[in-house]
Amino acid sequence: MALIENREELKNDNSSVTVNLSVDSLQSFLDDAINQHIIPAIGRDTYNLLLSKDFEALSAEETLLLFVQKAVVNFALAYYSNYGSLQLSDSGAHVTQSDGMRAASDKKIMQLRKESFRAGFAALEYAVEFLEKNLATFVAYSASDEHKENRASFINSSIEFSK
Repeated sequence: MALIENREELKNDNSSVTVNLSVDSLQSFLDDAINQHIIPAIGRDTYNLLLSKDFEALSAEETLLLFVQKAVVNFALAYYSNYGSLQLSDSGAHVTQSDGMRAASDKKIMQLRKESFRAGFAALEYAVEFLEKNLATFVAYSASDEHKENRASFINSSIEFSK
């Protein structure tokens, strides 16, 4: 099972996604987001629990899944923004363009990248904060090195800093 399985899940987490963007096109960027951000923050065991999606609707696990999906999609879009219209083939690198659409400006792409990273980190922070408040439910996380590392910070999150 995959964390993000269809366009609807992409669209739920970032409304700028269109029907032309498939999960397959974004898969390597989704994998990068998971490996570089999600697993280091919540641990592989907790991530695997979410992958199983074997829990009741509106449960703590489903709530965590929604936070993590939002983080993954936004991180993936941030990584994708640099390469989205770039296609590599045996004949070289090309930028796709159609009669109805123009390539986005560098300024718009950088704004998308920056905002996607911000949204990804915010969702990931909410996920970790949710895990910390529900340690009894997420036993794998509470016993993980990732939990110990998260709690070892002087200020554990911007949520905590704001308080």
